[in-house]
Amino acid sequence: MKILIKQPVGLNEAGSSGLNQDFVYPLLNTTNPGERFFYVCDGEGSGGEVAAKQVALNLAKFFAGQAVQKGLTSQVLDEALRNAEEALSNYKAAHPDSKDMCTSLGLLHLGEEQITFAWVGEVMLYRYDYRAQRLVSVTEGVPFDAKARISGTEKPQRLHLKQIPADQIAASDYFFLATRGIGEHVDRNTLNTMLKPEENTKPEALVEEIRNLSQGFAQEDFSCYLIQVDRVEGMAAVPPPPVAGGDPATTPPPADEEEMAVAGGSPALWRNILFAALILATLAVVVLLWWSNSRQQPYQRYLAQGEALMANNQHTEAAAMFDSAYDAGATEHEREEAARLKGKALALGAVEGEEALTEPAETYLAEAERYFEAGDWAEALDAYDRAARAVPADSSAPIRIPENKLALAHLGLGDLSYDRDARDCEAVITNYKAAFRLLESPELNGQVEQYRYAQAQARVAECTRILAAAAEEAADTSAGEQLAESTQPAQPQPTRTRSLAPREEQSTTEPTPSQPDPRTSRLATPEGERTSLVENTLSAEQEAELIRRMDAGKRLFSKARTSESSYEYRVSAQNLQAAAPVLDGSGNYLLAYLYHTGLAGEKDAASALKYAQKAAVQGWPAGQYLYGHLLLLRQTARDTVTAIQTLKQARAANFLEAAERLDELGIR
Repeated sequence: MKILIKQPVGLNEAGSSGLNQDFVYPLLNTTNPGERFFYVCDGEGSGGEVAAKQVALNLAKFFAGQAVQKGLTSQVLDEALRNAEEALSNYKAAHPDSKDMCTSLGLLHLGEEQITFAWVGEVMLYRYDYRAQRLVSVTEGVPFDAKARISGTEKPQRLHLKQIPADQIAASDYFFLATRGIGEHVDRNTLNTMLKPEENTKPEALVEEIRNLSQGFAQEDFSCYLIQVDRVEGMAAVPPPPVAGGDPATTPPPADEEEMAVAGGSPALWRNILFAALILATLAVVVLLWWSNSRQQPYQRYLAQGEALMANNQHTEAAAMFDSAYDAGATEHEREEAARLKGKALALGAVEGEEALTEPAETYLAEAERYFEAGDWAEALDAYDRAARAVPADSSAPIRIPENKLALAHLGLGDLSYDRDARDCEAVITNYKAAFRLLESPELNGQVEQYRYAQAQARVAECTRILAAAAEEAADTSAGEQLAESTQPAQPQPTRTRSLAPREEQSTTEPTPSQPDPRTSRLATPEGERTSLVENTLSAEQEAELIRRMDAGKRLFSKARTSESSYEYRVSAQNLQAAAPVLDGSGNYLLAYLYHTGLAGEKDAASALKYAQKAAVQGWPAGQYLYGHLLLLRQTARDTVTAIQTLKQARAANFLEAAERLDELGIR
């Protein structure tokens, strides 16, 4: 079976830096429909363009000496990568100034029996299925490190691969390989729309449209290859039926009309007709069985291999195999079964590999100390934050974060903001006040802290005066905006729609005044007052107004569950969104739910994930369940780890759906 393609087309353009470190092979304008291999590489570091070129050309040279017409095996791919890494290390040894150069890789091979995608790092790899009219992301659902790069034998990488049986490919299918620069302005939905058959656009015009979307806007270099299938040779055809009738030498002459009328037709003629019909029926059964086997065998083979890998605790490889089974599935039932097994493999792999995917708290703390000593305050704070949220190696000994260093890191950031632009008052005040909350502790009364505290207070006072002056100048504008916000639009006639609201026990929607969850949003000062963990720039009146909006949103949500009014759901979402700075756990959950279901007006996956995460952090069980559910939909290893941890928290709070979901995944 041979896949014949149309003339491949592509791009290889520099981004805003002007230095193009991408490399595509074969070179543009040198390709022909006989090409079997395509490469896109995104180089980085000093001499990144050399790394990209070296890797692509060494791989091409290696495969040219291999018998890979039918397809690529993982062993051949691994050997090819080791060969390319060795060549790159040799080059770096001869050119010391290029020691930090590296590259990502995306590869496509069109074999006679299977199509192979392979990659290292962040690339875009898609297949457009013409018959199903859908764009399939090859890398989606396969756990891999997007930051991985090919840099030589000192840090060997592993190729991730996805293989598709050649008999699943049809005329007018597309293959698309691109570096990450394309993704800045051409997302999956845009690409899916462009490739739809009703657009009837030639590949050259499609690539030109991608260029127009990226050129002048992309920060990164942007390169791609678009390959359209012309036809597939070697597909078994249904054999033509044999001609009915006997040998003229032995077939008796037909009876005359009178005999036909009396006997009802010649017996020989009827025998011939029945014989021909029997042959046709037999051939139809044979062809049907052949077609069924040709469809089922790859699916069953991938499924069996995936189950064997899972039994051997190779869950990442099993997930990739189930993904191939999904593509090979002939029925919806088969695809659902493959997707179910893939989810289970990811979940089991996430649990067993949790320590590898999530560093212990001590590791993050050591990393934070290194950043602190180097004066990299932003990275130090980020590492301290990760240490606080990570699990200590010895869970009986909770991790302790050095508050004096946290305070000094915040002061350092404030200094940077002040030195860069003293009028960038919001950044200065935010960082200094974050330090103040820590420095107010009686334990932090050293001379260094006291001096820095006084210095920062003086700068905050200066910035506060600047902000006050700016606020006074904008008073009229602000008043006009507040008046516009307080004006409520006329309520249209409510429309009725099916309610998708959660169960009663999943949310708190009673029309009683609510306050932000004190467990997570408030912190006691030495004087015993309650202060916000997140810098609160709201006045008491503004905070009271936002809390009123939150309560109104909850009341409307409760009312909408009874009335099933889409209008009330939308207004509920508007009120909750306006009250975002003061939302408690139930408020964040309800807003996430409205965005997830589309009851807020339209579905917004990013906003749903954002507010579900907030609800989960605030300890709201329904929010923990929804956050875990949304993360599982992303089907990446790291998201699956977080999802399982979050679902376990919801289960510990006796949230039934979380327990059921974990049972489905086989997690105890």
